[in-house]
Amino acid sequence: RRVAETWAFEQVEERFSRVPEPVQKRIVFWSFPRSEREICMYSSLGYHPPEGERDSRVPFNRGLNLLQSGAVDRVLQVGFHLSGIVTEPPGPTEPERSYHVSISFDRCKITSVSCACDNRDIFYCAHVVALSLHRIRHARQVELRLPISETLSQMNRDQLQKFVQYLISAHHTEVLPTAQRLADEILLLGSEINRVHGAPDPTAGAGIEDANCWHLDEEQIQEQVKQLLSNGGYYGASKQLQSMFNKVREMLRMRDSNGARMLILMTEQFLQDPRLALWRQQGAGMTDKCRQLWDELGALWVCVVLSPHCKLEERALWLQLLKKWNKLDVCPLEEGNYSCDSTGPGTALQANPNRSPGRESRCWGGLEGLSRGRELPPGLPRQKMKTNYSKGNKTQPE
Repeated sequence: RRVAETWAFEQVEERFSRVPEPVQKRIVFWSFPRSEREICMYSSLGYHPPEGERDSRVPFNRGLNLLQSGAVDRVLQVGFHLSGIVTEPPGPTEPERSYHVSISFDRCKITSVSCACDNRDIFYCAHVVALSLHRIRHARQVELRLPISETLSQMNRDQLQKFVQYLISAHHTEVLPTAQRLADEILLLGSEINRVHGAPDPTAGAGIEDANCWHLDEEQIQEQVKQLLSNGGYYGASKQLQSMFNKVREMLRMRDSNGARMLILMTEQFLQDPRLALWRQQGAGMTDKCRQLWDELGALWVCVVLSPHCKLEERALWLQLLKKWNKLDVCPLEEGNYSCDSTGPGTALQANPNRSPGRESRCWGGLEGLSRGRELPPGLPRQKMKTNYSKGNKTQPE
C-alpha cells in the first residue's frame, strides 16, 4: 500500500529486475484513490443550491444516487486504467442513456477522466463520480488485470497477430486508418517509431518524471472565469467566483498542489479582464464588487506564498510570476485606482518599467519581502501574519 501511494510503477520496474505478478497486482490494486473526500472536492463547487435542486445540480450527489441505484456496470480495471458503463435512468422527457467512462490514476490520484456525456465543466461529472465511488466501495468486486503491455509480452507471434486482427475487425471503422499508418511506419526502416525503444502503454501508469496531481481541466477553469468576469455586474457571477475562491481555499487546506495551480489560472484571467484596460485609460477606480474579488485574490496569494508546506522551488516560481504580473500596467494598485499616464490601449498588457516603486499592486506588492522574511515594505503594518484557510477568513494579523 505504501509503495502504491508513493512510487511510480516505472520506478518499481527500474528498481527490481523482476516483479512477481501477484506483487504487481497488489500495487495496481492499491494505486486507486481510497478516500471519497477528494472525489467530493473535485465534483462540487462548494456552493449550496436550493434544497429542491441539490440532487440535480451537484455532481457528487447525482453520482452517489446513480451508484446506489445500480447504474454502474461492466467495470474493468486494466493496470492503472478503470472503465465502466454508467446508465442514466429515463426521465419525463428523456430516454435511458448509457455512457462509457474511463479514468486513469496513479499513486492514489485520478490523473485524467473521460466520459461520453461530453460534460464541459470545471470538475468531474456525475458518471465519473459514480464509477469512482464504485471502485472505492466495491474494490474487491472489480475485475483486475495487469497493464496490457504485460499481457502482450506473454503472447507468441501467432497470438499477437490474431489479437491485432480481431481488434481491428471489432473496431475497423475507427482504428483502421490509424492501424495502417502505424504499420507503414513500422515497416519503414529508419522511421522515428523504429528509433524509439519500446512502445507507449496508457495502462502502465505515470513515469518517474511525470507530475503526480489530481486531474484539473485548466481550459475549462480559464473559460469559466473569463465568462464570469464578463458578467461581473450580476450577483450570480460574483457568487460563483467566490465559490471558486472557496474551492482554492479547500484545496490549500488539504495541501493539494492544485490549489496554487487553480489560483494561477484564475489570476491570469483576472488580469485579462478588458475592464482593467478601460479603467486605466479613464484613470478611474474599479467597482466595489470587483475590488472585493481582487482583495480575495490577494488574500489567497498570501496564504499560498506564506504556507509552511510549500517547497522552495515552488515559492521561487510563484514569486517570479507575481513580479511579472506586478509589472503589467493593468495590474490594479493598492488603492484600486489607476494613474492617467496611459499610453494607449495597445499597451494594456505590456510591462511598465517606469512604474512607481512606491505604488504597490493591489494583491502582491509586498509578498516578496514577506516570503523571504525581510523588512516589510512601506505601507504594510509591522505585525506577524498567520495563514488561515477556513471558509470566510482571510489572512489576519496576530
